Amino acid sequence: MRIGIIGAGKVGTSFGLFLKDRGETITGYASRTYSSACEAAALTGSKPFLDPLELIRNSELIFLTVVDDQIEPLAAALAAKVVKSALKAAPTAPYYPIFVHMSGAHSVMALEPLAAAGFETATLHPLQSVSEIERARNAFGDSLFTAEITPGGSFEGWLATIGISFVRIEAGNKALYHAGAVFASNFVVTVLDAAIQLFEQIGFTEEEARRGLMPLVYGSVENVARSGAERALTGPVARGDVATVAKHLEALGALDDLDSGVLPDAAALYKSLSRATLSLAMRYKLTKDPGAAAELKALLAKEDTKREG
Repeated sequence: MRIGIIGAGKVGTSFGLFLKDRGETITGYASRTYSSACEAAALTGSKPFLDPLELIRNSELIFLTVVDDQIEPLAAALAAKVVKSALKAAPTAPYYPIFVHMSGAHSVMALEPLAAAGFETATLHPLQSVSEIERARNAFGDSLFTAEITPGGSFEGWLATIGISFVRIEAGNKALYHAGAVFASNFVVTVLDAAIQLFEQIGFTEEEARRGLMPLVYGSVENVARSGAERALTGPVARGDVATVAKHLEALGALDDLDSGVLPDAAALYKSLSRATLSLAMRYKLTKDPGAAAELKALLAKEDTKREG
């Protein structure tokens, strides 16, 4: 298919490069700024378009890779334009192109104005962090995607042809799906930043902290991939080590009392994560030690009366 991309940021550019690597024809880019469209087009050997309608006329498949809050207004504006121009492949053929947005948070309903105008619509979201164009370009091939598609539609056939691995999801489940992805990606970064800040408090440089912590991170992720979360879990909560958890809370509470601005509410974050970890441990590691599980639950439920007073 001839593919047009509206939105020339990191996602649109890296995905366009990925598709080009797969032998697909990239018609070109349209973007909020023409300079961005020019840059993405240069990288993909395609053409920049000032008018999105002209890109649509020359494409069979359009990916919308704009920021999330622009998808719905863009879909409405495009629907108005294409209806006014009476765009379709031929009097007896289905309307073209197919419109697909790549947001993980919004469902296919964001494209309802285009669907109402007779176009096939879908979503396609990579379970992949896109912070660098080249890294994402190379990672997409091993990534699992999620898709909202019309069964038996042209987009489903295209996905099979290009060899993208995907799982179908329903529009009503999109928010939970995206929340899960946030836990696995964004919150991991937040937790790592917390660990780095704690190491810095005891004299590590940021570089030393990162270098020291990464083997722990990679080992944990590899263990989950190999054995699942229940068996991969280690640490004091998984062991039922109440005394160690209590020491951690005492040290973190003292850090909070300093009011230094470093990792505010560190003890509260630790408690919240420990409660979730305890729930996981009770499914496997602590099944034979209900007494320790009960002690941990009570410890983590205690209010910090010193801070409240």
